[in-house]
Amino acid sequence: MGVIANVYNGVKTQLSTISSVKTVELFNSQYNNEIRERVTRYPATLIEFQEVVWAMSSHRAGRNVRKTVDIGNLTHQQKGKMILVIHIVYQTLKTETDSFTEIDAIVTDVYRALANLEITDCTGLQRASDEQDAVHDGVVVWKTTFTTSVEEKAWSDTNIVDAVVEHGGAIDLDLDISLDIDNDVIRTGDEEDGD
Repeated sequence: MGVIANVYNGVKTQLSTISSVKTVELFNSQYNNEIRERVTRYPATLIEFQEVVWAMSSHRAGRNVRKTVDIGNLTHQQKGKMILVIHIVYQTLKTETDSFTEIDAIVTDVYRALANLEITDCTGLQRASDEQDAVHDGVVVWKTTFTTSVEEKAWSDTNIVDAVVEHGGAIDLDLDISLDIDNDVIRTGDEEDGD
């Protein structure tokens, strides 16, 4: 499973523990498209992945891999900064002023559920901002933005490293081509000085 799916599942699990929240889903502009969307039960928390900014970070087996026994698990990965927005959606017939304490309690519960939440391949979630959205026909929306550093692993060189360490250093290669060697002497680097 990728890091974005890990974050979604971890956040969804945490938000599902809030007793006052009736719906936890991926954001799809539900409250702006109530007529076209299926009915959403409110209060709802909608998870939006706003942006993931990736920086390249690739570790590869290099020339010295045979000289290092405890090289560990080499992986090819990218690290990035993820921004996700939790849309806290509350439907009421009261004015926003009269219902503010009710939605504020849910906003506080969301913050407490997600603050410093650690998910596989992520640092703890940090709240970056809160923002009141416009009222959408009796639906009050509050947006809380969280950030986290993430790491997506593409593949692992564990098998390569294990083969080198287990075999004792040298690995025999079967080549499908013929070699054209110009020299009468093949130099391996194992000569003694002076020969």
